[in-house]
Amino acid sequence: MEKKDFYEQIESNKRNSWILMIFVILTLGILTVVISGAVGANFDLGVMFIFFAFMSVFNIVYILYTYYHSDSVALKSVGAYKAEGDRYKQYRNIVEEMSIAGGLPVPRIYVTNSADINAFATGRDPEHAAICVTEGALAKLSREEIKAVIGHEMTHIRNYDIRFVTFVAVMVGLISIISQVYLRSLFWGGGGRDRRGGGNAALMILGL
Repeated sequence: MEKKDFYEQIESNKRNSWILMIFVILTLGILTVVISGAVGANFDLGVMFIFFAFMSVFNIVYILYTYYHSDSVALKSVGAYKAEGDRYKQYRNIVEEMSIAGGLPVPRIYVTNSADINAFATGRDPEHAAICVTEGALAKLSREEIKAVIGHEMTHIRNYDIRFVTFVAVMVGLISIISQVYLRSLFWGGGGRDRRGGGNAALMILGL
């Protein structure tokens, strides 16, 4: 396997992120067109246009929101809170130390109340990154072991792994949402059996 240095890995992840973003946009556009055509037998032209416009706007808003707020969503999902006070002084010092060593901005520092030994990094780039460590890791690991954990997470930040993972999550989430919309439209529209059912499907989709 070909080895890459830090700079090659960073450029690779940035390039892959853009490729994935373009792929997501094209995939969602195709899905929207296909779904619009599939349910079009039940919709009049005006309703089908509203559906297409709604899904297009929804896709764009979802992508932008997830991209710019992925860190907040991830932190809230685990009930993370800021590592403040003397109790977390060593933890903060380690993160600052590793940031200086790696030449990176100091990420926001969080803790989550779990007895497991775990940690993760999140954020769209090094300037908007955050690191979260479990209470279990802080209680059970030595200072050197915590440094190793933080160093590992800082590597994800530096290499832009977190951005790439964010785009993957966006793609999976959006495809899942659009699939659910399509399945509901078939259910409420009676699978294309009558025009009145299509009207109900339109209302269902626009009411999501």
